Amino acid sequence: MLAQDTFILNPNGSVYHLGLIPEQIADRVIFVGDPERVPKVSQHFDSIEHVVQRREFVTHTGYIGKVRISVISTGMGTDNIDIVMNELDLLHNVDFKTRMYRENKKNLVILRLGTTGTLHESVEIGDFVLSQYAVGMDNLGHYYIRSQDTVIQKHFEHWLAENRINAPFNPYFTQTHQGFAEYIMQNIPCKAGITMTNPGFYAPQNRFLRSGEYPLSDFVNKIAQFTYNQNAVLNMEMETAGILSLSNYFGYTSASLSVVLAHRKKGIFSLNPEQDVAQLIEAGIKIITQYDV
Repeated sequence: MLAQDTFILNPNGSVYHLGLIPEQIADRVIFVGDPERVPKVSQHFDSIEHVVQRREFVTHTGYIGKVRISVISTGMGTDNIDIVMNELDLLHNVDFKTRMYRENKKNLVILRLGTTGTLHESVEIGDFVLSQYAVGMDNLGHYYIRSQDTVIQKHFEHWLAENRINAPFNPYFTQTHQGFAEYIMQNIPCKAGITMTNPGFYAPQNRFLRSGEYPLSDFVNKIAQFTYNQNAVLNMEMETAGILSLSNYFGYTSASLSVVLAHRKKGIFSLNPEQDVAQLIEAGIKIITQYDV
């Protein structure tokens, strides 16, 4: 049985933050950050069963052919990912009447469709980047028992020391679901590598609005030089490490696919971001509807 203070329901029986009841969520889920991007995904559905909004969390559930899909806006940051992933687990794996976890837990398929900035010369504006690994500069992953590659973790820690980077954080590494990643790479053009998940948009990504001293003013340029087994740090964003880490914890099948809208090295931005995002959504829908779990 779950503790009363951890299994919080709204008066209508829905989970506390997402505002959903189990019947309103599918086993295949697309994550987007922006609530306004949810209808841009669900417009591709053949039918929509449920539309639910609570706070920044907007959920549309419906069908494409015979495949039932949900799209959820997570908002920005891994703190929101913590909420979404845990409440999805409650919705799929807890009997709300007995308040007990079911013996046979469901495997969700989760695909994050995000926007990102690249750090690497080989990546161009409009490219899709698949997060083969993610390094979390946030703290979320440390609160969960992770399935992680300790070899890359130690390699990264040694690299930080070798390059005299005294980082005021404890990075964690996590890896995508390999079967899902291989399927994506076989079916759409994308570049796979390491994604850096930052705990903010400005200083944590070396965007400084005021003049002055910052402890990690050249951190992004240094991190861009890190490689592991021919995987380079290709991009930065704010959610992927949390998604992959908690997916490993819950035993879910997940991947993060982003479209590049900014090139940090070249200082250029997409001239048509709406079109780039639309192409990402079309590719993501193809992947999640056709992937055989």
